[in-house]
Amino acid sequence: MRQTKTGILLANLGTPDAPTPEAVKRYLKQFLSDRRVVDTSRLLWWP
Repeated sequence: MRQTKTGILLANLGTPDAPTPEAVKRYLKQFLSDRRVVDTSRLLWWP
């Protein structure tokens, strides 16, 4: 019987400019709007 293996890739895609709610909100909006990060229809995903 052959076992399947699962791998996890961790990548640093940036961080907020500061540890404040405003900076985190700005970072997440930009990050989650990137089509290279969220690969789905804009009708289904709109941050």
